Amino acid sequence: MKNQVIKNLNPEMGEKIIEYWKSKGINTGKFDGSCYAEEDYTYIYYGIINDKFDNYCIDQVNEANAEIIELSNEKSFPRKMLTWNGAEKFGKIRWVLFYTEKATRPYVCVTTCDTINYELGNEFQTELFFYAKELPEVSEEKEELLKKADELIQKANELKQAAQKL
Repeated sequence: MKNQVIKNLNPEMGEKIIEYWKSKGINTGKFDGSCYAEEDYTYIYYGIINDKFDNYCIDQVNEANAEIIELSNEKSFPRKMLTWNGAEKFGKIRWVLFYTEKATRPYVCVTTCDTINYELGNEFQTELFFYAKELPEVSEEKEELLKKADELIQKANELKQAAQKL
């Protein structure tokens, strides 16, 4: 991986920086982004230098010729996205755990039948997809209605499974 770091300006940004590196598959260890510029800390550059994640001072960043990147508004993983392999019209909304750039099927997702297990923190299955795109923004009211609909569908599935056992 290239030598890249992000300058931490404040505590809120520090959390986002750590989340960003985790979403890239980086083991951030004990770091929580608590060293930041507003408090005049020295080691405020979080990132990778010589394949090691750490918080660095500007001298270390310059010595390693590390690129200082901006924390973008890029969304982190995991998140729900529309994913598919063939035609987009057959796409389904799935939890995308991460994206790996050089893979043939770069999106690693929770299988649709294991969504509940994933959301409950239980063991779950994954599958790979060629394509994914962001979901359209949904208002809070619609989000609440969708959540209630999901709960009703889950309840219906549980009742169906119980009825099949009879």
